[in-house]
Amino acid sequence: LFSLLFSFQERVRMRQERVWMQQERVWMQQERVRMRQERVWMEQERVRMQQERVWMQQERVRMRQERVRMQQERVWMEQERVWMEQERVRMRQERVWMRQERVWMQQERVRMRQERVWMRQERVWMQQERVRMQQERVWMRQERVRMQQERVWMEQGKDLSVLSTLTNSSNPLKIQLQKLVLKTGIWKGLFHPGLPDRDAALEL
Repeated sequence: LFSLLFSFQERVRMRQERVWMQQERVWMQQERVRMRQERVWMEQERVRMQQERVWMQQERVRMRQERVRMQQERVWMEQERVWMEQERVRMRQERVWMRQERVWMQQERVRMRQERVWMRQERVWMQQERVRMQQERVWMRQERVRMQQERVWMEQGKDLSVLSTLTNSSNPLKIQLQKLVLKTGIWKGLFHPGLPDRDAALEL
């Protein structure tokens, strides 16, 4: 009986050991699975961290690009402000030029009117000069006539002494001499203290 009990216990113990061993193998398999899962998780975490680092780098790049873009926009805005200021200066300058152009045009119109006045004045002066020259030609002809009359008078041998004698005497040629003096104007050449002008000649 004792032997049977012992063998029964032994068989029970062995079955129990086999159960434990199976359980141990199951645990070991579960542990290997867990370890594999942990390795997978670790790999995933490593990949995630790498991805996060890539994202962070990309974010830094994006931020740098954004700063560059903002700086470029500020530069563009400043350039636009400068262009606008230059445009305002150009417009003011154009207005100044236009006012100056209007002043020049007014001055040109005044100058043209003045030139027309000068031209009219010049024509008047030229007419006056022609009149003066014509008058001088008339005077020169009169002077030539006077000189011719004087030469004629001198050729006739009549001088002031003879004329005075004729006028002071009761010579009947007195009337004829007066007519000759009035008709020919020869009195213009009789420059003598006793007979200086036409009135004196008329008194003959």
